[in-house]
Amino acid sequence: MIRPATFLDIGVLTAMLHEMYARSKYAGRVAIKPKLAEQTLMAMVAGQGQHGPQGSFLHIAEQDGKPAGFMAGVLQPIYFIGDKLEAQDAFLYARDGAKASVTLRLIDAYIEWALGNRRVIEIKLSWNDTLPGAERIAAVYQRKGFERIGEIYEMRVDTAQGVAA
Repeated sequence: MIRPATFLDIGVLTAMLHEMYARSKYAGRVAIKPKLAEQTLMAMVAGQGQHGPQGSFLHIAEQDGKPAGFMAGVLQPIYFIGDKLEAQDAFLYARDGAKASVTLRLIDAYIEWALGNRRVIEIKLSWNDTLPGAERIAAVYQRKGFERIGEIYEMRVDTAQGVAA
């Protein structure tokens, strides 16, 4: 089952953020600010009914009656200054042991949410190297009709690898 998150889900969503973080490239480099994580999730829950900028998507997938993953996205003006909106994903996470269908159903719910807003003219899905193996999701996005539109570059300035030669 996929359902919108409620304020009562903040605890389990926070736990999933911590799980995701522990597997990420940020573990040991960046500390989660608990208050900021909670405020972000609360704002996303509150923004679910909004159809303009700052509107949000925050859904939980349940498997066997237990939270198995979640997805979050936001609405923002095109190119940050446009009069139309884009839907941009923020988090997509499936717990260990979750069926592949959990991720697929979350993505489908996100797309349906974005398509339901007449001001949205672009739906964006992304991945980066934050989690190991994340690149596998690109094939799923392409099967759902999404096209690659660019690349992201990073310079780590907190590690020796980030120091330019």
